[in-house]
Order: sequence, then C-alpha cells, then structure tokens
Amino acid sequence: MRDNEYRDLSAEESDARAAAGEPFAIRLKVAETGKTSFKDAVYGPQERDYAETEDLVLPPFRRPSALQSRGRSATTSKWRSRM
Repeated sequence: MRDNEYRDLSAEESDARAAAGEPFAIRLKVAETGKTSFKDAVYGPQERDYAETEDLVLPPFRRPSALQSRGRSATTSKWRSRM
C-alpha cells in the first residue's frame, strides 16, 4: 500500500525541492507496523492494522514563502473558498 517513492525523502532533499519551487505536499505518515483501536459511536470498539491505513497527504503547495507572508486569516479564507 505504501509504494510511494516520495514517502521516505530526507528532510534535506525535501527542503531543497521546495526551495527550488517544486510543488510539495505535507504527508502525515502512518507507522508501517502495529495496530490502533478506537471506540466508534455507531459500530462500537474497532481495531485497524496500520498496514491497512494510508498516509494522510494534504494538498500540494507551490510557494512556502506565500504561506508564511500572509496572515492566517487570508490563508484560511482561501481554503474555505475552495470548499
């Protein structure tokens, strides 16, 4: 399930690509082994293997400086307008 070549880029390579202007996404990695459990309000106790869970990848960004230079409200309203 995790056959993405970009998942394990080093921080240095990732930063260099972003600095060069390449679009980038923010990936929240899920561990490759182990399990998680939770109580679902409708279905009751649930358990999932991490191997069955995909990483969460946020949409690509083009310029990190654009995100840093704008106020939080401008960024938030930009995302809300896309919903």
